[in-house]
Amino acid sequence: MYHASYSVNVQILESIWKLAKEQLSPEELNNLLFAQNIRKNIAWYVDVRWVEVDILDKLWEWAK
Repeated sequence: MYHASYSVNVQILESIWKLAKEQLSPEELNNLLFAQNIRKNIAWYVDVRWVEVDILDKLWEWAK
């Protein structure tokens, strides 16, 4: 999720999320949402930093 979020491409994120929901448990989905890069940053951090509101909205929707 981090790299897809960093690419600022909502369609890529939606595709990843759709596949993940089909194949992962709820716990694994949470782990995906909060996965970190090598600097321990999560996708939320990247999108807040670059003010990517569309992607933040998607991540928030999925986190609910």
